[in-house]
Amino acid sequence: MLRRLLSVLLLLVAVPLTSAQTRRAPARAASSIFADAEARAHAEAALAAANDLRFADVETHVVALAERYPGHPAVPFLRAQTLWWRILLDLSNNAYDAPFNQQMDAVVRAADARLRRNRNDFDARFFRGVALGYKARMHVNRSRWWPAARDGKDALDDVLFVSRRNEGNPDYGFGRGLYDYYAEVIRDRYPAALPVLVFFPDGNRERGLAALRAAAERGTFTRSEATYFLAQILYLYEGRPLEALVYVQQLRARHPGNPYFNAFEGRLLLATGQYDAARTVFAGIVARYDAGQSAYAGLAEQSLFQLARLEMMQGRPESAIAHLDRVEMLTERFRGGESYYRVLGRLRRGMALDQLGRRDEAVALYEQVLRMRDLSDSHAAARRYLERPYGS
Repeated sequence: MLRRLLSVLLLLVAVPLTSAQTRRAPARAASSIFADAEARAHAEAALAAANDLRFADVETHVVALAERYPGHPAVPFLRAQTLWWRILLDLSNNAYDAPFNQQMDAVVRAADARLRRNRNDFDARFFRGVALGYKARMHVNRSRWWPAARDGKDALDDVLFVSRRNEGNPDYGFGRGLYDYYAEVIRDRYPAALPVLVFFPDGNRERGLAALRAAAERGTFTRSEATYFLAQILYLYEGRPLEALVYVQQLRARHPGNPYFNAFEGRLLLATGQYDAARTVFAGIVARYDAGQSAYAGLAEQSLFQLARLEMMQGRPESAIAHLDRVEMLTERFRGGESYYRVLGRLRRGMALDQLGRRDEAVALYEQVLRMRDLSDSHAAARRYLERPYGS
């Protein structure tokens, strides 16, 4: 949980570029894409295509923007959105990490080139902050804490610069709202994070929630991002999964081509006891993978794991093991074989075997888990079930 919280804090705000474009935005120099309706249209279309996983359409609009604004940091940023979604769809796969980081470095270089000419260049500050925020998020995903803190602190300077451009506007306030919420929550709940938080100013939970609700309800360009983060907060930290489900279903309606939001919906249906609906969501994701949509591999792992949980909750451990067999097969594509769902899949297989009374096989799996990476407190759970069988 701490890792998830820090990932958002250090992301600060990976806001799409259109978040700074509002009808009340201050005037920009002629070289700013925020003052150019045609450039904004291409940027908005590229981001919409990325959110719906229409990657070929993203490139079409990026090429048009590059022709209009050669050397602008928006170009590598938008191009990287296809890589970012490939990463999110399968976090266990690090094949896209290096090219994504290269694109973010290109954003920073392009922004710095503009800042050498004008240190208050809005476009440069905006895109540099976003790029550094994304780099921080990637460091956290791979447990590189101090590089994450460095990039996150640098990103915050730019994010605050952007937020001051038009205080009270929900789009501008989204990034600061995210920061305010997570900074206070982490500081209060996770003392172990204090060595990292020393780099950051204090937050304000209530102010952060208010800003996120405003962006989710009234934002023009941050609406989807604010809706997603608000749903995540309500589910993980505020204990209101039914309210979170309402927001996620709004995202599903807005971005029907994005299975990431579909999988989130399934987890919330499961959390709220809507088991049949959850089963339909997860089985549908697996079916799309089985139909040849290889981009669903990571979500198929997750969905099969969740289907195994459902089977165990409903007293069918044999069926759970069948799903976990497929999780094991899917995770074989990773070198080293210790992906998130392989570790948790073996832990859950041990639990299912305990339900079936096959104690010796369950013990062997718990011991295997202890030799693997400790993910989501898997070692603590394995030790607990070694001492006392699951379900006893």
